[in-house]
Amino acid sequence: MGSQYHNISIGKIGCHQDCKTCNGFTSLDCLSCDINSERIYLYSGQCLTKCPDTAPYSFQNYDEYEGIVLSYECVAECPIGYFASNNECVKCNSLCKSCSSNDVMSCLECNNYNKTFANITDFHNIITSPFIYKGMCQTSCPFEGTVLYPD
Repeated sequence: MGSQYHNISIGKIGCHQDCKTCNGFTSLDCLSCDINSERIYLYSGQCLTKCPDTAPYSFQNYDEYEGIVLSYECVAECPIGYFASNNECVKCNSLCKSCSSNDVMSCLECNNYNKTFANITDFHNIITSPFIYKGMCQTSCPFEGTVLYPD
């Protein structure tokens, strides 16, 4: 009669072998998956080898301080600030709050965007926050004498 032992780490004690961390003992109680195994995608508490059709996009939970991927989560839609590419959620460029690709001209909404309302006599401060022109976030009008109002 053989026993199966697993590496024990913080959050791993008592977890199913597919889980890195968990809140129970079964394969349906995973909170994160071991990214060094073949079951790296977390969906509904379960670690899978690929994301299901109901949540086809893989989103990386990333620790920017440590510079490492903590886990992959299966999602139905990519969160704001990311776009879907080959079933993965990819971060938009830093100027975009939301985007359609990582192309610099693909912003759908700009970061730090605030609508500004101008006094009709104050033409110098009509637009002070970023707005989009041809998919790029702008801080000033690209054409002299043109006033573009954000939606």
